[in-house]
Amino acid sequence: MQFSHYLIFAFLTLFIPLAFGGSEPWGLFVFNLTCIAFSFSVLFRRKHFALTPLSKAVLSLLGFIILLACLQLLNRHNFLQKPAYLPFTLCHYYSFEGLSLLFSLSMLYLALTQIAQHGEEIKNLILILTVNAVIVTLISIGFRTEYIQHFSGITMHSAFGPFASRNHGAQFVMISFFLSLFLWLPHLILVKGKRLRGKYIYYLIFSIILFASVFATHSRGGVIALILGLFILGFLCLLHLTKKNYKKMFYLTVLTVVFMVLIHLIITYSTALGLRQFWTGSDNARLGLYAAAIDMLKDFPYTGVGFDAFSAAIDAYIPFA
Repeated sequence: MQFSHYLIFAFLTLFIPLAFGGSEPWGLFVFNLTCIAFSFSVLFRRKHFALTPLSKAVLSLLGFIILLACLQLLNRHNFLQKPAYLPFTLCHYYSFEGLSLLFSLSMLYLALTQIAQHGEEIKNLILILTVNAVIVTLISIGFRTEYIQHFSGITMHSAFGPFASRNHGAQFVMISFFLSLFLWLPHLILVKGKRLRGKYIYYLIFSIILFASVFATHSRGGVIALILGLFILGFLCLLHLTKKNYKKMFYLTVLTVVFMVLIHLIITYSTALGLRQFWTGSDNARLGLYAAAIDMLKDFPYTGVGFDAFSAAIDAYIPFA
């Protein structure tokens, strides 16, 4: 990859989470414009395309998004209604903002599959994502609720830096944490006799910062998802490193017990951890939303109701007393 490609990628991955705090319209416009311009500049200058499994998957997603856009144009003002000429239900509500975001991301990923075809290039992209995630996370901790208020004048008590919801912030930090493990964990596990030295120490510090920051978001779901992700990661490592079946069963049992204990401790001491208490009115409301979402899934099994359309559609599925 050229150095200019890394710079553009670094700008996008740092700009997106910072710009979407109380400023979505112009942030989305700049992001879409930059993504599409970068993608077209890469794709149209190439004489040969690398049709790797990853690029084929991204192309399929891109075609699917274009198909959804065409179907939406053919079914305007038919929200939550089954089309007469299709034998199955399909979403009818994909906002322009949602479709443009999915399209821009797909174009960006497709361009990256063409210019990042080596392991070292991919590792550099992950390093950029990790460093930017640490920067965004530290800013979010320092300006937890003041960030959005500074840009929009609106006070949001559940905000986490530029994220309007602490749950969204927790998702961003948690995903960034697991992504950062790619920088040092394979080196520690796969390379025998190797220790974490030099740059790998910095990679480990990045992971520690992101791990602790999930708790700083004060999101219950984010912390539970973090522990669940660690359980799945430990399970996959056991399958790879342990050869004998009886050892796999033993270690899996120990891992499961540790996981259940951690979940119990998080629920019991949620207030001490800075999290909201479990089994409150919010949890009961979520159970009702989950039940309604299952009914929604039965009606729209292929695509859901559309990107950003859940809030608009859920009222039709919640029974009112």
